[in-house]
Amino acid sequence: MAERDRIGLRKKIGAGILGLALLNVGGKTQAETFTPPGGFVPVTLKPGETQVIFGPSIFKGDIVVDNIRYYDNDPKTGLVVEFPNGNTHTIYAPSGASGEIFPSNVDQGTFFTQESKDIADLRTFGCDPNILPQGCNSVQLVRIENQTPITQPTPTTEQFTPIQLVAGETRTIAGPAIIRGDVFIDGGKYHDDDPNTGSIVELTSPYNAHTVYAPYGAGGEQFPSNTNLSTVDAQTSQDQVIMTATGCFPRQGCIFVSINRIP
Repeated sequence: MAERDRIGLRKKIGAGILGLALLNVGGKTQAETFTPPGGFVPVTLKPGETQVIFGPSIFKGDIVVDNIRYYDNDPKTGLVVEFPNGNTHTIYAPSGASGEIFPSNVDQGTFFTQESKDIADLRTFGCDPNILPQGCNSVQLVRIENQTPITQPTPTTEQFTPIQLVAGETRTIAGPAIIRGDVFIDGGKYHDDDPNTGSIVELTSPYNAHTVYAPYGAGGEQFPSNTNLSTVDAQTSQDQVIMTATGCFPRQGCIFVSINRIP
């Protein structure tokens, strides 16, 4: 889901009056003391940005939370992730994201009213504007309530560049890389015809380039040439977990995800 929400929210982080903060992973706090309209602090994450957040909040966009990816490969599906508790989470936004951070004592009515508005905005204005009709065809809602330590390490996603192939696209890709989706590689078919199963292909060698054709679109991760394959395998395992839980649209979760490795 390559959601490209551009509602234009300002990147302002409220502290003091609201008792909120948005931190850089390096530990530097960026904060201003002010009372924002609407009872929340609007936040914008630039493409590739990582932030640590705490406080009840809602985020829109293709994001990785605490090293777990919550979006799929469809450019016309949107994602809203809500954090109803004041716990700490690390957010990585490969394509950018936006959202709202609320005071710790926010009432549920205010919080869920904004959630509904965000979902409606994505359905009307979100997702890839180059693919008509405008707006997301569907919006997935994820709630995360568990707490993670503020010393959360830098997400593994910063070690790679996200790959996004649109439906019908052909691209030459060298390893190490991971390709998620129904693809043909060097003319070979690496998927079945069951819409309830998923496919992951690892390209393991930086010395071999492969022709990847994605009839329905695909996503993945491109790693630096000197990346240890154990790092690639770890990301593949994470991708498999996410596809099993949320992949294979319109079914919520694949019943099986195959993994193939090509040198």
